[in-house]
Amino acid sequence: MTDAVPVYGTTVERSTDGVSYIEIPGLNSVPIPVATQEMADITTLSSPNGAREKLPTLIDYGTISPSGIYTPEGFAMCRDDMFNARAAKSPIYYRITMPLADSQSTSGDVVTFRGYPTPKVEGSDIAGAYTMTLEIIVTGDVTFAEGA
Repeated sequence: MTDAVPVYGTTVERSTDGVSYIEIPGLNSVPIPVATQEMADITTLSSPNGAREKLPTLIDYGTISPSGIYTPEGFAMCRDDMFNARAAKSPIYYRITMPLADSQSTSGDVVTFRGYPTPKVEGSDIAGAYTMTLEIIVTGDVTFAEGA
């Protein structure tokens, strides 16, 4: 049997204090922040064989874009977060909790991070429904806690 974890059942929550979290309603797509290693070029005129030499510097988690069905409640929450985080110069806390894998019995994996949100409402054709994409610029470190 595989130990694959389904996306269905994942929760994406937000908080202004990192203690009290509220689920963001309507989401159906949940990307996880991925680290990119930045490198400084430290090549000199005496580098062996004229090969570039690199030095690891910063980690950047970039931007993630969870998306889903537009709900007035979800959009208002994220829009308010955008303006409040900007005014306070304090990013929003996010927590993504995955469902249990087959090898886990009490809790799924949890990813926590902070970021600056920008919600975007997207239209559809006449037979469709409005959707929302929540663009989050990740700032600081990302914590990944394995479930048990």
